[in-house]
Amino acid sequence: MVILVYDVNMPGNFGRLINWLSSKFLMPLTLGLIKNTRFLITLDNLVDFIITCVSHKKVLNEVFLISDDQDLSTTQLLKKIEKSL
Repeated sequence: MVILVYDVNMPGNFGRLINWLSSKFLMPLTLGLIKNTRFLITLDNLVDFIITCVSHKKVLNEVFLISDDQDLSTTQLLKKIEKSL
């Protein structure tokens, strides 16, 4: 499982993806058949989760799978980013 932590002006691959999608030299990708799932969480939500874990003793030795409300495939993620640009 991969969880992508994102925020405004994120560096790394996600930042490069945003730059690529906003480029006028966009090359088409054949991603329509990909049926994967990306778990996304904002940096603020991740920090809130960590603070909650540190301040509650009942979370000791527990496992949590965290993400924002909607998990997306790579294709869905690219379409949503492109639409928002």
